[in-house]
Amino acid sequence: MPEEINLSELHSEEIEDIIGRRPRWIVRRGNLVTSLVILIALLGAWFIKYPDTISAPVLISSTTPPLKIFSKSSGKIEILIKNGENVRRGQLIGIIGNPANTRDMFFLKSYVAHLDSLATIDTTGMSFFLKKNIQVGEVQSEYAELFFILSKTFFHPLQVSKESIRIKLYAKKIQGLIAAWEDRYTLRSPVTGTIVSFNNMNNNQYVGALIPLFIVIPKSRGHIVRMSVPTKKSGRLAVGQDVLIFLQDYPYQEFGMLKAQVDDISPVPMDTGYVVDLKLINGLITTKGKEVKSRSEIAGTGQVVMDNKSILNRILEKF
Repeated sequence: MPEEINLSELHSEEIEDIIGRRPRWIVRRGNLVTSLVILIALLGAWFIKYPDTISAPVLISSTTPPLKIFSKSSGKIEILIKNGENVRRGQLIGIIGNPANTRDMFFLKSYVAHLDSLATIDTTGMSFFLKKNIQVGEVQSEYAELFFILSKTFFHPLQVSKESIRIKLYAKKIQGLIAAWEDRYTLRSPVTGTIVSFNNMNNNQYVGALIPLFIVIPKSRGHIVRMSVPTKKSGRLAVGQDVLIFLQDYPYQEFGMLKAQVDDISPVPMDTGYVVDLKLINGLITTKGKEVKSRSEIAGTGQVVMDNKSILNRILEKF
């Protein structure tokens, strides 16, 4: 009998042979696509660059920090300025209560300064109207003696030359005593800036000695910007490199960053690494155009921007 042929098995083998055979066009196009993908990846790795960065802590310090004004004696204070007012350097801002009358003391100060400025004492030196009954506290006895001498020479001009040396000596002595009175009882601003009182003091309030009464925030303030870079990261540092400063109290997403440049690098490392001085490019104006409020110290993190390198270069450097 003729052998029976299993058609189902024959058809299955033929179908599997057709399915298992890859069309040539698919192979060619697959190779082409793979090559294009590799080429694009290589080109991207060559052209796409990003810089290396060195991160380190940064501290921005004011060259002229806020200055406190202390009282040198106790008593009731006479406040001559308003809280938050702009003041000049040397401006009188307050007086601590004392036995002397302030106006009389400043009158006497100008008077003896005039006497001391004269080359020779003569009747023209008496052009100031001398007051008899003034209250000058600790200077009262010296003033009384000077008043007596000047009164005598005023009515007897011929005695001026005879008493001129004594007049000069008393004038200098009184100047010294007034300077000591000012140092003890008067309060002056050490710098130009904005003055703020502690605890919102009131006029005629009693204050103790050696207590901070005011603080003056200088008007014009420079800044010292320093970054401490660990020794192991310092090899590629160079003067002129750009630095981005991320401020601790000002989120960069909202405020932006400060731009700076490396200005100087310490020749030898300190305990924490190399001290790097930075120079702010736009002061305290951030990359988003916002001004950071000046403080005595502002902390942050600096990123030193190094040379750009492509992704391909970074991969090849590892081999």
